[in-house]
Amino acid sequence: PKRIIPHAVGVAEILWAICPRYRLIAFNEFSADPEFSFIAEEVRAQGKIFQSRQTELIIGYQPDLIFTVFYSGTEFKEKLNQAKIPYCDLGYFGTIDSIKEQIILIGKIIGEESNAEALVELVNEKVQELQEKLPKLEKPIRVLYYDEGGYVPGISSNFNSICEIIKVINVGAEQGIKSWAQIDYETLLKWDPEIIIVPEGSNLKNQLMGNKILSHSQAVKNKKIFTIPGVYLRVDSQFMLLSANLLAGIIYFSGDWGDQ
Repeated sequence: PKRIIPHAVGVAEILWAICPRYRLIAFNEFSADPEFSFIAEEVRAQGKIFQSRQTELIIGYQPDLIFTVFYSGTEFKEKLNQAKIPYCDLGYFGTIDSIKEQIILIGKIIGEESNAEALVELVNEKVQELQEKLPKLEKPIRVLYYDEGGYVPGISSNFNSICEIIKVINVGAEQGIKSWAQIDYETLLKWDPEIIIVPEGSNLKNQLMGNKILSHSQAVKNKKIFTIPGVYLRVDSQFMLLSANLLAGIIYFSGDWGDQ
């Protein structure tokens, strides 16, 4: 394919790394938004940005191939079928292992196998470098990501993969959550994580710090509730390594963990 359109941010970020840029003819609005994309500035400079539901506009670009994902929607895919526009549905990928698999798959599909293999090799090298720098603790630190509405991620989330990279425990996964689940303050207190991560731009830190129920929790008493920009928490591409570096810095250098 010579005229490629990614219909998701993670796919766009992968293609930006392994595919000649002239073959990427358009991007959706989230790929051009720094709240969601690590390549937003470059995408805006390249131009041709569409809203994800502007199917007719997307078809009008006359792509040879569109990469869709699980949330692209059946109606959108059906319209592509009707217009005889080829698309490849990549489904869901959020863990670092599934991301590496998708990089290799995308590379094969677009004929850029060597670039894809080089990117995966780089990811592996960077993971190893980061892990070699982590402090050696007797037991891993327990971390909870608490999102708007009281939702926390579990085993199949990208946050869990980030935690595995930096060798900390994702409390949501520890408690058996598979994808995402909503919890109340009593449950949060019962789980009692050592560190709580909340998205930047929300008022969650103030809400948690000021809640009477949580006043006895470790994270509140030790003032270990930290905000992270949403782009680092939503990442589902090779840029997960940036998220792992940021989270490792916050977690391991937020206090004295020597007694562990």
